[in-house]
Amino acid sequence: MSYLLRIVLPDRPGALGAVATALGGVGADILSLDVIERGPGSATDDFVVELPPDKLADSLVSAAVTVEGVQVESIRP
Repeated sequence: MSYLLRIVLPDRPGALGAVATALGGVGADILSLDVIERGPGSATDDFVVELPPDKLADSLVSAAVTVEGVQVESIRP
């Protein structure tokens, strides 16, 4: 199943890669990424990811927030 995640992350080198690695760790395949907004010190990005059927959507949120400074604003199918 595919999900759209809106994630706020620190605007620093490596933050986007760390989020991608964390999502990949739960089996998510990133299908697309859009930078929605960039402000002082942070960026808001929309990730469209596909998750294997044996995984729960909550695993995406749990994985993303393991990255320091990351917040998941929303998740929807």
